[in-house]
Amino acid sequence: MAGKRRAVVAHYFWGRGGAEIAAMWIIRSLIEAGYEIHILTAGGFSLEELEQAASVKLARDSLVVHAFEKLNLPLSGALNHGLFLRWVRGHASDYDLRITPSGVIDWGAPAIHFISSVIWNRTLRSQFLPSSVKLKSQQRVTAWVSGRSTYDGSSDLYIANSVWTMKVSQPFCPGPMKVIAPPVLVPESELLSERSTDFLYVGRIEQEKKVDQSIEMIRAVRARGFDIRLHLIGELGADAYGEKIRDLADRYREFVVVHGRLLGAEKWQVISQCQFGINACEIEAFGMSSAELAKSGPIVFVPGKGAQSEIVPLKELVWNSFDDAVDKISRVLAEPSSWPGLSEQLKQHNRHLSCENFVSSVRETILEFEA
Repeated sequence: MAGKRRAVVAHYFWGRGGAEIAAMWIIRSLIEAGYEIHILTAGGFSLEELEQAASVKLARDSLVVHAFEKLNLPLSGALNHGLFLRWVRGHASDYDLRITPSGVIDWGAPAIHFISSVIWNRTLRSQFLPSSVKLKSQQRVTAWVSGRSTYDGSSDLYIANSVWTMKVSQPFCPGPMKVIAPPVLVPESELLSERSTDFLYVGRIEQEKKVDQSIEMIRAVRARGFDIRLHLIGELGADAYGEKIRDLADRYREFVVVHGRLLGAEKWQVISQCQFGINACEIEAFGMSSAELAKSGPIVFVPGKGAQSEIVPLKELVWNSFDDAVDKISRVLAEPSSWPGLSEQLKQHNRHLSCENFVSSVRETILEFEA
């Protein structure tokens, strides 16, 4: 790797969601642009699992992973996060290009930030996701430990994953902004044309995703005489919200099917059997799982709040309240003749969400940033 320009990608913890899928394709774009990639992380980075989740292969000889050594102390999560951010800033000058693949980091030097969530700072989190006293305290600890540089961020480039996310984030971004929609990958093979009338939720099982509301919506639609089920694809955590969803799934086992976390072919096998999707999250910055469904065939119902209506622009599928959702779902279910047309409209609307377009846009952006 001698002679190559060095790019650094800093991400505290690598999950297996939409942010990480986009991050893997950002890295792919950097490799194709000729960079040596250094990844700074505190955990969760399994190249094989991430490649499977993102359906991408990365050249091993272009990657160097640096693991942050966390303190092994009780209740030290906020402290470790703050120390990680300070550690990242301490290494900023070692690299030619600095990338934050999800959110915004104070590198103390010009960087490119990909904003994949609207709760990326304390003010926005308080606005969209009111936190407990405990969480607010943890955030203050992280901010205090990480400290701040004297650099004002005005030479940074901020990239949002949707128009809505850009509008929400713009007041907090001192540098220029643009939108690059993330890559949405669906299998090349034809999916089943004869699907069941089952619904899908795919994604993280967390309070902000309002999975409990999706369950209650399906229950209300069933009460109107529609024999439908809801499949949940996502890992159920050991936290209070995970327990709540477990309890609901057990109570409504007649129509709620919990699959847990599925990747690759296993996930797409379940998706290919279902005609409909649902995602009740009202602060979705983009909606990767909804885009995957919309692009591959299922008819997806989403709230009008957040960015998901950019993926699902059809008034028949976008709700403004719980009752409105139940009415619209019931109306579509009662008209099977409308299903092929709705599905095709969603596919066509999201055709541009390709890996090729994403990689091309990222590479073009890097060239502009470095000019």
